[in-house]
Amino acid sequence: MDAFLNKLAWIVRRIAEVAMFAMMLLTLLDVVGRYLLSYPVKGAVELTELLMVAVIFSGICLSSAARAHVTVDLIAMALNGRLRFAQRLLGDVISLAIMGLLAAVSWSKAAEIADFGDRTAVLLMPIAPAAYFMAVMLSLTTLYHLAQCIATVRQGVRA
Repeated sequence: MDAFLNKLAWIVRRIAEVAMFAMMLLTLLDVVGRYLLSYPVKGAVELTELLMVAVIFSGICLSSAARAHVTVDLIAMALNGRLRFAQRLLGDVISLAIMGLLAAVSWSKAAEIADFGDRTAVLLMPIAPAAYFMAVMLSLTTLYHLAQCIATVRQGVRA
């Protein structure tokens, strides 16, 4: 299971990298076009917004996969043994529940966007693929939280 999740993280990392590079290139072309050639990239703001979806939701997934969220350990540092295990398990369960809820709601919202045929204002690009991407990334993040919850239970009090 770990090998599968690591491969997924590798894929998500590449998606984030490509989206970030595309945003940088788009911004460069838009600035050069706007200020040097008086010809900006049409729909640059919309494209940037759609690329931000890829960067942000890939980042959420990757930070969850690496357990790299910002945490405050004021209380956890004072805990040991069973209390520390209970605190970590509770955090994992709450994270899993919240991410599962967000994933479920995002699938529903993506279907709604697809049904209505929502599009961007300037380029008239469909928004549904971005909404489905969000749902996929949140679902994958939920999977990572489930794996972490299981790992915490397996490690038990000794962690």
